[in-house]
Amino acid sequence: MFAHKLINLFACIFSSKEPTRYWILHACEERIIVFSSDVEPQKRALKAYLLEHFYQHPRVLTMTRKAEWVIADLYRTYRENPALLPIRARERFDLDGQERVIADYVAGMTDRFAMDEHRKLLDPHEPV
Repeated sequence: MFAHKLINLFACIFSSKEPTRYWILHACEERIIVFSSDVEPQKRALKAYLLEHFYQHPRVLTMTRKAEWVIADLYRTYRENPALLPIRARERFDLDGQERVIADYVAGMTDRFAMDEHRKLLDPHEPV
């Protein structure tokens, strides 16, 4: 069964005229990798447990909200003053558009770098 799925996957990929991309997997008619039927109930139980005890935990929700504020503040700050972006990012404005470049720049930040940038740019008590 698994070998048959792999053969179908490769047939689907190699029959495509497009460069190989992840979306080709979605074009295949059947799922390539699935959980076995005996694992599915365990997967659902784990998912329900995580949703109730982790994803909806007040601390996680608080940290998520803080992260959303940091990201929104950084995006807004760079939109209002693009000169704060590195020159390498600003050079892409003509090619990709200012909004896309700023979004990509912020999305590429690690959590620590984003928090440091936020503090550096927006905390009045932080030395420049």
